[in-house]
Amino acid sequence: MCVPTKAMIMENASMIISKTTVDNLVIGGGLACSMVAIGLATAGRQMTLLEKKSAASHKVCGEFLSPEAVGYLNQVKINPLDLGAAAI
Repeated sequence: MCVPTKAMIMENASMIISKTTVDNLVIGGGLACSMVAIGLATAGRQMTLLEKKSAASHKVCGEFLSPEAVGYLNQVKINPLDLGAAAI
């Protein structure tokens, strides 16, 4: 579940908040939240995805896709091999 913590909210409290209304707000651009955003968009829903970082972090756990994760990506027509992934 992609729910912001109190610390995350307080850290960003100084940001300028616009008075825009959105139907579906997905907070976080990780794999789980991205899949939620893809599902909403595929269903024709208007949604906004917010991610605080402008680029992905470099960490080992982010570089490995389990067979289960690949299956989920394939369900939404994303083939990791087409995006430069290599099978191990």
